[in-house]
This record gives sequence, C-alpha cells and structure tokens, in this order.
Amino acid sequence: MALTRVQATPKVTAAFSPGSVAVVFGTPPAVGNGIVVPVTSWSGGPPTGAVDNYGNAYTVGPTIIQGGVPRASILYCPKIVASGASFTVTVSGPAPYWTEMAIEVAGVGSGLILDQSATQGGTSIAASTGATPALTADEVFLVAVLSTQSGQNFITVESVSPAWTEEWEELPASRSPGEADSRIRIGVLGTTQSCSWTLWVSDVYAALVAAFKPGVVVSTTPTRLSQLPIEILRGGQAPPALRVSQLPVEVLRGGQALPALRLSQLPIEVLRSATTAEAPTVLRLSQLPIEVLRQVPAAPLAATQLVVETLATIPNSPLAVTQVAAELLKRAEPAEARVTQLACELIVIAYEPPACSGSTATFPIDPDD
Repeated sequence: MALTRVQATPKVTAAFSPGSVAVVFGTPPAVGNGIVVPVTSWSGGPPTGAVDNYGNAYTVGPTIIQGGVPRASILYCPKIVASGASFTVTVSGPAPYWTEMAIEVAGVGSGLILDQSATQGGTSIAASTGATPALTADEVFLVAVLSTQSGQNFITVESVSPAWTEEWEELPASRSPGEADSRIRIGVLGTTQSCSWTLWVSDVYAALVAAFKPGVVVSTTPTRLSQLPIEILRGGQAPPALRVSQLPVEVLRGGQALPALRLSQLPIEVLRSATTAEAPTVLRLSQLPIEVLRQVPAAPLAATQLVVETLATIPNSPLAVTQVAAELLKRAEPAEARVTQLACELIVIAYEPPACSGSTATFPIDPDD
C-alpha cells in the first residue's frame, strides 16, 4: 500500500502556556497508520516528548533552534497500535509559545521510519531547509517546518510538482509564527530533498525537512521447503496426483523402486554398497549452484545432488533412473566430481552386443553393430 495522507487535526496555538499543548483528531486514526506532528515553539526550549490517550509511543525527530528563539521540531508515532474516540496527542516542553498539529499517514508498512532530514537557519527573506542526504527509499512522506522570530504578513512555500500541502500557517507574532507543509514523493531513491519559503520581510528563521519511509513488512506465511528436485506449487501445496519420491536417489526397475537398495535422506551420505549403513565423514558438500565434492573416497562412485552414491552394485538392472539434478556415471576423481542443480536426468541402458557367429569374435566391437 502506498503512503497516503489521511487526515490532520486542526492547528492549535498557545501563549504563556509552558508545559504542554494538545490536538484532537475529529475521526479516530486507524490502527496500523502513523502520525507525524510538526511543531514550532518560541523561546523556553524545544519539545521534549509526546503522548496520546491510547498509550501509543512517540519519537522526537529532528529539531533546530536558531538564535535562541525560533524553534522547529517534528515528533512522530511510527505505528498506531490502539485508537478510539477523542484521540488526543499532547506535546510537552518548556516553551511558552506553541503552534502544532498532527497528521495521520497510511501505508506505513511495519511503521514510519525517518529516512533522512535536513535543518538550516539564518536571517533572510528566502528561508530554506537545506538539502537532505541521498534518500534510501523510493517513496517518502515529506514534512517541512518553518519557524520565524517575528510576525509575517504572508509566508509562501515554493512552487514544485507535486505541490506542497499547507498543513498550517501562523502569521501573528503573538504566538509562534511559521508554517508546516507536506507532500508525498515517489521514485526518489538516491535523490536529495529540500523546501524553501518566501517571507514578507527578512527575518531570523529555523527550518527543517524530514523524509519518512514505510517500514518493511516481513511475511508471516510459513516457508515450505521441499526436497523434491522437481515440484509444482499450487497455493503452497503440491498437486496430490503428482508422484515424486523424496529420496535423493531413486533407482527404478520396471517402474518400481529397487527395494534392495538403502537410500538415505541425509544431506551428505555415501552408500558404499547397497547395504552399507555408515557414511564417511571426509566429504565436503557445498551449497553453491555448482557443487564440488573433494576428498571423495576411492570407489566407483556417482556424484549426485545431495550425496555420493554407489551404483555399481545394482544387480542386473537394465535401467538406472535418478531424480537428482545431475549425475556423473563414471569413476569420479576428487578434482572432477561436481554436481549442478540443473534439471538433468541420465538413463543408462545396458548394452547387449549382437550374437556372434563362430567360436571367436574380434574386439573391440564396432558400436555401429
């Protein structure tokens, strides 16, 4: 779900009211959404924290103080876990003059995360936040806050696309003058972000911009890992009509598994004969797509997907069929033994030479015969 601005509380201002100031949502914000609180304060110190009447946790974000008087701050709740009627956010701090509001944001994933921010102060008719470091997210919710030392007849935010939404503006000097704006940007991975305003008159200002990104949601769907070399998953389940053995190696005679063979499901095992029960411990098995088996015991071995298996002792079997990804049917030297995860199958058919006339035959036999 994309980041979305849902609603905002009315702007609240306070004068000669050190300690706290509260804002109330007209509609209870939804559980799972986030809240961003842009605040300006004048003198006395910046905000120290925020709470609401449903016990959600808040974080004090970026803050800037310029010349000891104008202050701009952002506080935020990453993710609402409880909500209800008369949802009230209260910001606390020592400042006697306040202007603030709260914004509900949807599409926050596992919770709003402060990606990057920038702060800047000075004295000018053109106020600016400065540029953030490069963003690490492709989609962000931007909030810019401006606080001025004196009253203004107007404050005009920059004209950009997509346009800034004016969240609140406070012009009289009898409170905490300034402005807060927001917008959503998409496709901005690796870019820098900023905001600027034009003031009525040159003034001391403090400005900041914060970019919030959604947290990554980790899937809670159980992972299903199959030992089958080939499997079709439909809705997380294999088709019931599909018959595939879970044995790393299967030998079929006339369509049936050869019952005399002992086949293991262990990740690493060598069967030195059809009845050997112990596996040597000298094998090295790699999980790489190309697998190399080193220190292979000297034996007529065939390297398979998961094991090293002896096929030389199969009694009179015209077919050797395996379900492994690849199989080498030759005497494997340590440097040669390798297994890929490609879907390959080798069928070895016993060669029966034609009947020979007379009492002798010439060898080698011509394969064309």
